[in-house]
Amino acid sequence: MEALEAKRRGLERSLKAMDHAVVLFSGGVDSSLVAYLARRVIGERAVAVTVLSPLSPADEICRARDFAAEAGIDHVELELDEMAIPGFADNGSDRCYLCRKARQERVRRWTGERGFSLLLDGMNVSDRDDYRPGMRAADEDGVRHPLIEAGFAKAEVRELSRRLGLSGWDRPAQSCLATRFPPGFGLTRERLERVAEAETFLKERGAEELRVRHFPCRTAVIAAPRPEEIVARREEIVAALKQAGFAFVAVDLEGLLSGSLNRLLQLRPEEGGGDRASF
Repeated sequence: MEALEAKRRGLERSLKAMDHAVVLFSGGVDSSLVAYLARRVIGERAVAVTVLSPLSPADEICRARDFAAEAGIDHVELELDEMAIPGFADNGSDRCYLCRKARQERVRRWTGERGFSLLLDGMNVSDRDDYRPGMRAADEDGVRHPLIEAGFAKAEVRELSRRLGLSGWDRPAQSCLATRFPPGFGLTRERLERVAEAETFLKERGAEELRVRHFPCRTAVIAAPRPEEIVARREEIVAALKQAGFAFVAVDLEGLLSGSLNRLLQLRPEEGGGDRASF
């Protein structure tokens, strides 16, 4: 408990040393904590910026708006279509890198017109345990990671958010829709919309934590913490996902494992890995 308070004080001191801050704000628990503390410590020269994108689940955008309004944070929304980035839709191993670069450039254009230069994100120490090409893009562009600088792991971010009374402190982690596709399987608007519709259907029926992963041959693989609950409602779910455009519906018996598709990056192309954009 004392260790967490010491980290909080260190984080606040770091933010207080800044005369302004623009937080890359997704609405998740990590960037929400950074945006909240930046606003509390820096004041009006702390702004949260959310990028509106075809890759962003609709409920994530709504959460960002609701949290900013609730916490009194100045909130700006900027539009970006990552599908127009050369090479992005190929869904190669550099997809996240290209996306993060484009998002930072979009925000930089906005901040440059207003005399702001300091960008912050919500990456924490636990993010270093997974394949994160987006972190490399952030480091290249000088984006600061105040939670990492203060030594916060994911569980500590949640605990401090709980103590501060922030809504969503226990909300499941979310990720962009592009993470639902195996590396090398090309992205299209139709496929993204298919996944979004399927996940919306399931979430509206109480399945808060899940992923509908899109594999070739219009195959949906549902990953949820309790696969048996999906299987128990298979008739309703299969009908709905076929209505969304899937031809086959399966359930991942391992459950919901973050970053599990990164395993395919280790395979040779003939085994189903690599950066193949057309299969």
